Amino acid sequence: MSCTYIFDLSTGVWQEIGEPSNLAVSSISGRLTSNYYIGKLNILIDFCFSGASGCIEPTLDLDQQAIYAQMYLYDYYGTRAAQSQGAIGVTNWVRIEEADSKISRSDPVNVSKFYLQLQEQARIKLGEYVDLYKRNLAVPRSVNFYSIEQNGTNGSCSDYRTFN
Repeated sequence: MSCTYIFDLSTGVWQEIGEPSNLAVSSISGRLTSNYYIGKLNILIDFCFSGASGCIEPTLDLDQQAIYAQMYLYDYYGTRAAQSQGAIGVTNWVRIEEADSKISRSDPVNVSKFYLQLQEQARIKLGEYVDLYKRNLAVPRSVNFYSIEQNGTNGSCSDYRTFN
């Protein structure tokens, strides 16, 4: 099984957040393949993914990847907001203009508000993506009936979207 899509997804997330030098694509892909994120995705979309040696099985489709990226962005912006609040007394440079030699500075509260706004945007997008994903699964896929299959012990995860 090829897991190149995880690297591509991680690279896309890294570019979305502005290609920060303090964050590597490999660390993003490591977090995306962690049990924490896989479990959150399973809860959000009522599915049963599992992680194995840097892969997510079964392979995420494009809709699931979009949801997964928004999950990461939501957590990332929340962490950045908290980190900026911890830097009380540190002035952050936001913009330097050469034309009028103008320098704009921002205090940690404004930086935190900025990241909280980005986090709220990511939360809204995440909700929209999950809603659209679940609506897409709710459409009839067959004129016959569908069956719910229970495999494994103690009601463990199985793909219950088996249609006849």
